[in-house]
Amino acid sequence: MSDHIRKRMQDITLRANDTPIVLPKSVCVQAARANRFSIIGTVVNPRKQNMRTPIGNLPRIWGMEDSVIGRMVDARKFQFVFQNKESLNLVLKRGPWYFSEWMLATHKWIPNMHDITMKIIPFWTQIHGIPIQYLTLEMIDIIGRSVGHVSGIDFDENATRVDYVRVRLEWNIDNPFRFKREFQFGHNESVLLSFYYERLHNFCKICGMLTHEKKECPLRFNENDDFPDDDDDANENNDTVLGYMSHMES
Repeated sequence: MSDHIRKRMQDITLRANDTPIVLPKSVCVQAARANRFSIIGTVVNPRKQNMRTPIGNLPRIWGMEDSVIGRMVDARKFQFVFQNKESLNLVLKRGPWYFSEWMLATHKWIPNMHDITMKIIPFWTQIHGIPIQYLTLEMIDIIGRSVGHVSGIDFDENATRVDYVRVRLEWNIDNPFRFKREFQFGHNESVLLSFYYERLHNFCKICGMLTHEKKECPLRFNENDDFPDDDDDANENNDTVLGYMSHMES
């Protein structure tokens, strides 16, 4: 009998509704305390990202190889346990991170974390092209929220020069990126704004998704379609440097 069949035989709910076994409260508290400074993460493209690789290499990239414990949680999730809150927050602040040329979704662990939260990657996003007469915090917030969930705005209304504004977007990896969008500011006053996602690395150049590459895109019905090559940079003004080591240097 194969191991697969044996596993399926045991994957049953027999006696699952019995009275729960109460675990010692002191042991539960101790275990939760030991894991309280944790980052939970997931790969966005499992076909291209080997789970074991970031677990073995990210602590070294962070300069914390002797103070961080990494482990696989399931087929797509990983955990890093830090010694203190300061180290954890430093890693999150320096993100978002990528590995094997594809993005990682990383979050500070909280009890009962929802699966939707695991799909969020925060990107500082530059917005180019807002007419100067409309540059206000409220307007920037409205434009940002039309694209995604805004969790921060970087704009000084007293600045003497504004080439672009920045918003922090909590991006769901199930949604395609939008790099340009037309906005109507007034009667017959439409402007095409550009969005540049800082630290964004690989994504599908056809549909804008993070989860697959161009040759796997379901929208690519005709191989002769005039789509950009994989090495074209639709987000060419972002701050990303090829290779995961750039995050350690930034």
